[in-house]
Amino acid sequence: MLGTSLMIKVIIAFVHFLFLAYADAFWANDTIVSSGQSPLRSLRLPVVAEEPPNCLPPTVSWEGKNYCWYILKNNLGTEVHSGMLILSNTSGWSWYVTLEHLASVSGLLPTDVGVWAEGRTRLTTSLPSGITVDLDFSIPRIGKWHGVPVGDEKKIEFKIELSTIVNIPYMGVVSAKGEGSAISSVHTQGGKNQIQASVTAIGDVGDLFSEIVFYAEVWAEDLEHWNYDCYVEMYISGLKDGFKFEYDNILPVFHEKSY
Repeated sequence: MLGTSLMIKVIIAFVHFLFLAYADAFWANDTIVSSGQSPLRSLRLPVVAEEPPNCLPPTVSWEGKNYCWYILKNNLGTEVHSGMLILSNTSGWSWYVTLEHLASVSGLLPTDVGVWAEGRTRLTTSLPSGITVDLDFSIPRIGKWHGVPVGDEKKIEFKIELSTIVNIPYMGVVSAKGEGSAISSVHTQGGKNQIQASVTAIGDVGDLFSEIVFYAEVWAEDLEHWNYDCYVEMYISGLKDGFKFEYDNILPVFHEKSY
């Protein structure tokens, strides 16, 4: 009896240890998803495709790209995930943003939606006349299943944030911050299934003005052939000492397809 009692205590202690180890995790259809950035490969659904090859953690082989797109699917085909990692292009900043669309599937159609998103990425770009733009895009961590029904669509909304700094030689610096909502959705009767993030930061200092939109989207109509888009839309203007300028452009970050 003493040996049995001791064994029970050891088992209880071990279970308690496991509970603490995963206390900051969430469950997704019986899969523990780590609270750290982009859960490890061993905790995911099987990988159907990823580009560049082996770009998912813990390998993280970017091969000079600023993205990693991927498709995950369980063995029964009843759950499909597709997402992308958006890598920073700023030296010394190794973090990235994860946007992952989750779909429950019956037959060929989705029945429910989920989302896994988090992270922070910094992008820097140089414009004509020595103008530089720094963007800081971030997503507070969210892991969630079960969308809100809206007709034949199911949606999950979550928060996103954007900070920008525009440096204009001779004229000055204008900073801005913006908050917005992203959406992960499916159409249960057929249609566009997507996770879409769009947020705008608007700022002005005197006669300097900037309006910058960060846009990222993962989408498919058949849950097999996926599109991965990311771009930045900018409008910048200034006036000083009789000199006036305007810059209005859409700058692609990447555009990829799984087929």
